[in-house]
Amino acid sequence: MDGATIDDAKAGGRWRPSWLLRSYARAVVRLRWLVVAFWLVAAGVSMVYLPSVGHGGNDLEQLVSADNPAVQSEIRSFEKFGFPLLSRVAVVQRNPDGLPMKVQTEAVARARAVTEGKYADIEPIMAAIPVMNTIGLVPSSK
Repeated sequence: MDGATIDDAKAGGRWRPSWLLRSYARAVVRLRWLVVAFWLVAAGVSMVYLPSVGHGGNDLEQLVSADNPAVQSEIRSFEKFGFPLLSRVAVVQRNPDGLPMKVQTEAVARARAVTEGKYADIEPIMAAIPVMNTIGLVPSSK
């Protein structure tokens, strides 16, 4: 810290950054417009070369080819079991202290209602399955 100690900084002494930090800060400030220009060019190039989404047709087909291994696996599981074993959508509800039992019960009730088609604004889903880690089976999950 260039001669100042942590105790000096805590006691109100002036902390001075090293020459490396000062140089980095100056470079970032001086080159800020170059960075902005770079990102504008990158955004423009991506609009030209990346596939457009939402302009007619099936958006999934535009993003993922039918011969993709993940798509093939989903198709095979649908053919063998009558429904895909892989999910394209996951909704996560989390509380670091754990979800109360009432919230868990409501999640199961919502999943059942979605599976039974009780929500008019949701297309039919073959199975909405709530996955909970109430008893802590998943390692390192909190």
